Amino acid sequence: DVVHVPMGFRTPVPVALVHPALSVETRRARGVLPSAVDRPTVIAQMANTAAIVAAVATGDLALLGRSIDDRIAEPPRAVLVPGFPDAKIAALHAGALGCSFSGSGPTMFAICPDARSAQVVADAMAAAFAGHGLSATGWVSAIRAQGATVERFA
Repeated sequence: DVVHVPMGFRTPVPVALVHPALSVETRRARGVLPSAVDRPTVIAQMANTAAIVAAVATGDLALLGRSIDDRIAEPPRAVLVPGFPDAKIAALHAGALGCSFSGSGPTMFAICPDARSAQVVADAMAAAFAGHGLSATGWVSAIRAQGATVERFA
């Protein structure tokens, strides 16, 4: 059986992806994470996580962008990627609705209102990395509006 888990988005969600020319080992990225997190940070993180779920369910792209606010992993991992803060600021100033690391990094993603702005955002992030002496490759892609597909095998 194949089950489609629908999302509230009617069209694919544009995403700018930028990969600076460096590598960050997952083990190292995990190693910088805090061993304990204070209650206010956890509450904010869980509120953002719930808001992401609500945004996907309702198709609220603006809410999705605002909810991309990682308070636990992003701050310590940012030190592993020279230029990350500037690239994130550049993305938001160029029109991104939200921006963070993809996985443990160093690739970054930015949720964008449309494909044209996604290209502008990718270029802005790459330029920010160039300002830190790092070349970066950018792509524009999209999150499928169809949502996840779950396959059950008998």
